[in-house]
Amino acid sequence: MEFRVLGAMELGSSQTTTEVPGVLQRTLLAALLLAQGRVLLSGPLIDELWGERLPAEPQAALCAQVARLRRTLEAQERGGRRRLEHRTSGYRLHVREGELDLAEFRRLRRQAQLSGSPQEAEDLMRQSLALWRGPALADVRPHSQCEAAGLALQDAREQSYVELFEFGLRIGRAGEISGDIEELTLLYPLNEALYEQLMRARILSGRRVGAIAVYQRARRCLAELAGLDPSPALGRCLAQALADSNAPESGQQLP
Repeated sequence: MEFRVLGAMELGSSQTTTEVPGVLQRTLLAALLLAQGRVLLSGPLIDELWGERLPAEPQAALCAQVARLRRTLEAQERGGRRRLEHRTSGYRLHVREGELDLAEFRRLRRQAQLSGSPQEAEDLMRQSLALWRGPALADVRPHSQCEAAGLALQDAREQSYVELFEFGLRIGRAGEISGDIEELTLLYPLNEALYEQLMRARILSGRRVGAIAVYQRARRCLAELAGLDPSPALGRCLAQALADSNAPESGQQLP
């Protein structure tokens, strides 16, 4: 069974996919998955599912949600209900290695960061980002800890794109990835690292006028959206783009 949280929450295999129905079931599953095999106490689980709007009988309501989630697990995998184990003080979900897309994302990203080969690192980072299907944990209970974890994962995804493009620039793929970087600056208009990478990609591709245009757009977006000035790194890229000589040739690798 595959547990997929990097997008709409679902259970899957090579043959079938099962959506996790109901916000309470999704929040319960998300909390158990984020616990990474640890037992979650009933009290914190009740708080996570209902917050301050507790049902009349919280423990009975939790048991009902556990039963429903077990039926969903069973529908995806024969015997799947046994994965959700009851302990004296709470519940634990058994997940095997390689079954959770979030764990795979983190594993591949870590391998990329530790790789001594920029080419291999870029390949690994692309594999990790390909696991994403949309916002992580986006359909759990609002204002829950699971929702906050999803927002933190979005930050990790954004930073992973920065790392991916850095590997691409190092192996001389400036011209190939320039369009991808530009698309991400539209998605993350306050990420200065992406603007810097786009300027560098255009300079390395011999498009210094285009790099200057990126700086101007970055300055405008930062000022209008956050009241910020461009960073010194963007200023250095602008100075390089404006230089009359010593401009890098198209395809030149970064030092």
